[in-house]
Amino acid sequence: VFLTFRFLNKGASLSFLPISLMAVTGVSYLLYHFAGDLITISLLVRRALFIPALLTFDYYAFFEKNDFVYWSNSIFSFFMPYAYDESVTTMISRIRGGEGGANNHFLATGYMQAGAFGLLVYAAIIIVILNIFDSFQKKGLPIWFMVAVGIVPMHTLFTSTDLPVAVMTHGLGICIVSLIF
Repeated sequence: VFLTFRFLNKGASLSFLPISLMAVTGVSYLLYHFAGDLITISLLVRRALFIPALLTFDYYAFFEKNDFVYWSNSIFSFFMPYAYDESVTTMISRIRGGEGGANNHFLATGYMQAGAFGLLVYAAIIIVILNIFDSFQKKGLPIWFMVAVGIVPMHTLFTSTDLPVAVMTHGLGICIVSLIF
């Protein structure tokens, strides 16, 4: 967040974000290729690019054969019974042969909630959220401030959490409210 603030406050373009990611990937590869360092490339590249794609496939494969959740694990838990004995993240992790929780982004969790309908609902809500950010920028709020405030909750939404959880407990709702004020 601090680096984003510093670069964008100085008038830099948002293009530094993907360029920085490419640089990190390149340095990780060079460390692996020349020094045999597997940890850096594993943590930075495998975890950021390959694991989310693999988990997305696992979510789709699981919910093609099993019941959707229909938000009974969160906002509708008072009205609908949850269909499973344990959390979805734990089940997906077990399918992969691991322990813990296999969190994933809004595309996987949207499908988990209600299939293609869940994906459409989540896409519509995210379009609204991005339009809210856009409207703040059009009203003159500096882009460096919006990115500095919104990068962490948006990153969480796009990499590791369900949409209602991102809004209610991972800071996206607070981010939007703070931008209003």
